[in-house]
Amino acid sequence: MKKTLLFIILISIGLLQNSLFAQNLVINEVMALNTKTLQDEDGDYPDWIEIHNTSASSINLKGYGLSDDSLNVYRWVFSNLIISANEHLIIYASGKNRNVASLPLHANFKLKSSGTAIILTDSLGNRVDKVVTNSLNADVSFGRDPSNASQWKYFLTPTPGWANGNDGFLFVAQKPQFTKQGGFYTGRDRKSVV
Repeated sequence: MKKTLLFIILISIGLLQNSLFAQNLVINEVMALNTKTLQDEDGDYPDWIEIHNTSASSINLKGYGLSDDSLNVYRWVFSNLIISANEHLIIYASGKNRNVASLPLHANFKLKSSGTAIILTDSLGNRVDKVVTNSLNADVSFGRDPSNASQWKYFLTPTPGWANGNDGFLFVAQKPQFTKQGGFYTGRDRKSVV
């Protein structure tokens, strides 16, 4: 009886510790329209997600889920993979579904450049982090401001696998839309830019 109780206590401590470490994992940077920034081992330029371990300890990601679907938070599940202290880990959102710890990681889904939610869930079902992107332009990433981790910015110089730079922007202007076709007009005619 005492051995069973001790075993249950040790398992509970291990699960609690795993959940506590999960609080030190963040989705740090995302690129949903990669055309030239980061090439994978096949020569392709897939979307990518960067996870950062902000703690001073390594964390085993086994059983953690990564998804773009809030109804299926375990759409892609990590194998037995250790993320070191302060490491920035890249997961390609390529649809290739490769999950071997010693090789580049590829999720089984792709990101939408028009905007998407990305969810990281621990092995116990607790949401570790979630980011919702807006429309992203080609080779512009969306990431955390290194001086204020709760602030997200757009980066013209993405830093996959490294700490984000300080050169981010809060907004990216969309292309202007004109109400009339270009040309020569006589008289007074109002034009507006939307």
